[in-house]
Amino acid sequence: MIYNIEINIILPDTKICKIELSSVSPDIKIVEIELSRVNPDIKIVEIELSRVNPDIKIVEIELSRVNPDIKIVEIELSRVNPNFKIDNTETRS
Repeated sequence: MIYNIEINIILPDTKICKIELSSVSPDIKIVEIELSRVNPDIKIVEIELSRVNPDIKIVEIELSRVNPDIKIVEIELSRVNPNFKIDNTETRS
């Protein structure tokens, strides 16, 4: 399962960015995602879910290192469960 995540806002002066998920599996309830390559200035991420199951509440993403030029991040979800973590991530600008 691949999900496209568009990073709408990345400001070096702030520790918050907004990410919109265009499509999400209705099986996902709460997901914590770790991205390996992201901007260290970004600490908190706000997520907007569209076309999703009403049961989906929050997707929490931890960013450790990033490229400010990244527009689309493709994340492959190998498993779907409440304790889900991401093993493989791909980033491309």
